Amino acid sequence: MMNKLLLLIIFFNWSFGWSQKLNADSLKFQMQNEKNDSLRLDARYHYITILRNDYLSTKNIIFDGIQEAKELKNFRFVGNFNNQAGIMYNQKGDNDSALFYFQNGLNYLTFARDTLGIGAAYVGLSNTYRNLGDYTNSVKTGLEAEKIFIAANNNSGLTRTYNSIGLAFKQQKDYEKTMYYYLKCLDISILNNDEKIMAGIYSNIAGVHLEQHNYDSGNYYNHKALQLRIKNNDVQGMAISYGNFGITFLDLGQLDSAEYYINLALEKMQQVNYGYGLGLSYSSLGKITQAKNNHADAIMWFKKAEKYFQDGNFLGELSTLSVSIAKSYEAVGNYKESTRYLKQHIEFKDSLFNDEKLKESQRYELEFRFKEKQLADSLKIVERDKIAAIEAEKHQQIEEEKLAKQKLYTYAGVAGLGLCLIIVIITLRNNKKQRVFTQVIADQKATVEEKNKEITDSITYAKRIQEAILPPQKLVEKHFPNSFIYYQPKDIVAGDFYWLAQSEHLIYFVVADCTGHGVPGAMVSVVCSNALNQTIKEFGDLAPGIILDKVRDSVIGTFEKSEEEVKDGMDISFCIFDLKNNLLKWAGANNPLWIVKSDNSIVTLSPDRQPIGKYAHATAFTSHEIQLEKGDTIYLFTDGFVDQFGGEKGKKYKAANLQKTILKINPLGLHEQHDALKNSFNTWKGDLEQVDDVCIVGIRF
Repeated sequence: MMNKLLLLIIFFNWSFGWSQKLNADSLKFQMQNEKNDSLRLDARYHYITILRNDYLSTKNIIFDGIQEAKELKNFRFVGNFNNQAGIMYNQKGDNDSALFYFQNGLNYLTFARDTLGIGAAYVGLSNTYRNLGDYTNSVKTGLEAEKIFIAANNNSGLTRTYNSIGLAFKQQKDYEKTMYYYLKCLDISILNNDEKIMAGIYSNIAGVHLEQHNYDSGNYYNHKALQLRIKNNDVQGMAISYGNFGITFLDLGQLDSAEYYINLALEKMQQVNYGYGLGLSYSSLGKITQAKNNHADAIMWFKKAEKYFQDGNFLGELSTLSVSIAKSYEAVGNYKESTRYLKQHIEFKDSLFNDEKLKESQRYELEFRFKEKQLADSLKIVERDKIAAIEAEKHQQIEEEKLAKQKLYTYAGVAGLGLCLIIVIITLRNNKKQRVFTQVIADQKATVEEKNKEITDSITYAKRIQEAILPPQKLVEKHFPNSFIYYQPKDIVAGDFYWLAQSEHLIYFVVADCTGHGVPGAMVSVVCSNALNQTIKEFGDLAPGIILDKVRDSVIGTFEKSEEEVKDGMDISFCIFDLKNNLLKWAGANNPLWIVKSDNSIVTLSPDRQPIGKYAHATAFTSHEIQLEKGDTIYLFTDGFVDQFGGEKGKKYKAANLQKTILKINPLGLHEQHDALKNSFNTWKGDLEQVDDVCIVGIRF
């Protein structure tokens, strides 16, 4: 069976390659002999795309195409050939040159008004900026491409766009947003039956799982990718899949299998001269050799990888590689070189992988989506004004009709039969106008309803963006298996959020309430969440009160960049769980923390009465510390529940009532407590509007 399968694969690859060669030969002939200028340039362009992986032989064809198109003043092809040059330099790992040619392509194609070419240039820029570690510009240019391809209804362009944006977020370890864009890309590629794109996305999804050490899922998607790549004779793709298998075996400590697959990958990478892939292959061989304690050979492999990464200016890979080289230099006793590479690693890391850059990428994406909503709002106002104008005109017409009728009555005795005829004519005319007005109003109503739907869809999309800052339920349950989260935003997006991070045996957990709710609250929550990420990374080993001081500085610093004074911020209940010593460290800004003991008594930790943000009488936050005992249940919450109006007299629920409710339900399991709180809130609220976002978290030890 395996022999038959192998023969089929060999035959398919041979026949595929032969048909491709015939097509390439036909285009080459047309490129050299076609008399029509546009057809000749078009043949050259498609010849390049067919032989895209063989840039050693197509480089001159690309640059001859640029020159010929310039002489013919065909600026559309000048731009498209510049795009092909950008792709070629990306392939070789020369990102600086790629950036130059993609920007040239964008300029020419904008002048030529070639919509799809402009989109392709933006995708190329997005990929190049990502390779250079400029993730904010990678996301920006990717979103510009998305806008173009959606308007053009071009699914092929959208798949490349979503893949590029996903990769930018993956480089920043934002896996939630990465998977969001990968799955959008996968849906379109499956719809179009585009097997090459499908294979690439399966491979990228595999990479996400492998980085998180989910090896079963990673191998599953890598197998799917490899099958499609063999089927389509995608040499570079096969190399990437083999490399993924090699990295998996390396992580699992199976060094012989790892070496086998990395060598397969290296062979394929050399066939297509894929600079970035060659760097990854040599780096992996270095790690394998290093794991075998052969550090001299490991340094040799690492140095080969370093050359390719330096040629392409791949800063992220150089940062990771520096640590490996430093380790091997230390093992052979060359401490000077080891120290130099460690210092180099820190410099690369500081310039690339920091929360400020991730925050900037996330903020730009959220602002981009919010501007789309503002545009929809503006259209809604315009449509509403149109309807108002029509109604005013209709009212004026009715008044004019009344006046006309009064005059008619005055001259009734004189006009006689002729006046009756005039009345009939006027009535018919007015009925016609009435029908026209009615139809216009109906059309405008449909337009407004459509715009409302677009606004809702835009905000729903913003919800997905905001959800990226919320820890997945599985992650919370992993650290706190006996817990619940009752999270009920007032609108589609929220100002309330919960947040989790880990550092060794410490778990950081937060429930926070940002200024406002809806879209403004959600935008503030992104700023505050990123301030937490940045502060924990830099000062996570400090007391919780000091950490909140640092978070406050970060939030204020972000908003001070605005030309207008911004006083937004958040209230917070901030926990550090020392699981090794069963110790809880806590600090709060306006939000308290309750601990219900196993005997159903309650301990209240009071917050500092000041927000995280600008405050006239700001002081240092207070740190609290309490020893946890088995059976203790911790409750963190925002003020949305206690501020809700309802009940028989329409009053606030209040904190005292919530405390009674929690003491009443505390003997229940945590999932039952969640349902009890939800029922209590909805019963109290009744038919009244929810006044604020609601978030309550319970954790039992």
